[in-house]
Amino acid sequence: MLTKEELKDIYEKRYTIVSQDHSVREIAQYRKYFKVLLNWDSSSCADRHYLDLGCGLGAKTVGFNNGFNAVKAVDLSEKAIANCRNKFSEERIEWVSGDAMAVPGKYELITAFGFSLFNTPDNQEFVSNVGHIIRQNLSERGGVMIVGSFTDLSGSGDSWYMHSHNDLIEIQNRLETEHTVKVEVIFPHRGFLNYFSGGLLDLIAELRKLVLTRRRNFFIKIVHG
Repeated sequence: MLTKEELKDIYEKRYTIVSQDHSVREIAQYRKYFKVLLNWDSSSCADRHYLDLGCGLGAKTVGFNNGFNAVKAVDLSEKAIANCRNKFSEERIEWVSGDAMAVPGKYELITAFGFSLFNTPDNQEFVSNVGHIIRQNLSERGGVMIVGSFTDLSGSGDSWYMHSHNDLIEIQNRLETEHTVKVEVIFPHRGFLNYFSGGLLDLIAELRKLVLTRRRNFFIKIVHG
């Protein structure tokens, strides 16, 4: 397993050259995912605090922000955070460079979209890392944590992206048993809103992802209390 120092070095190099071309599309995509995953309107979000772990270049955080009382986004990469502060300066988001596994405070919503420490082929390690965040940061007042990733069916993915249905069932069962939470595994491509909430271009993009790149996004939704 990579150390935090090794991970930081990898991501600092990755974010040396930042492409902004995908940001608008990604923001729109995660606004759609918000509707698919949560039934919260902007008025209910105004009383909640939101934490995004491993925010990267920030587009997913911005897309998932629905008028929360406060938003904090954390990433190990200082370059990624500097880019977020520059590009999304008008957003009411606190961008923080640091260890996402050591953030103080409690939050009603926590997301981790592609967070490296959760993208592990070891199911028990995944459950342990998520359990740490549940205990440390997730509010017990109906707090929700959402971990997002994708299953790569193209044959070119690594062990994490090729995990099976049985892996996800095992993760779900372990989380529920070890941390007394309710867990749901959600594949947006199986639902109507995934295709018809973002217009024709979004429909084409989703079909291309399914047919050509053979990727299936999924989210593990964890509800506390």
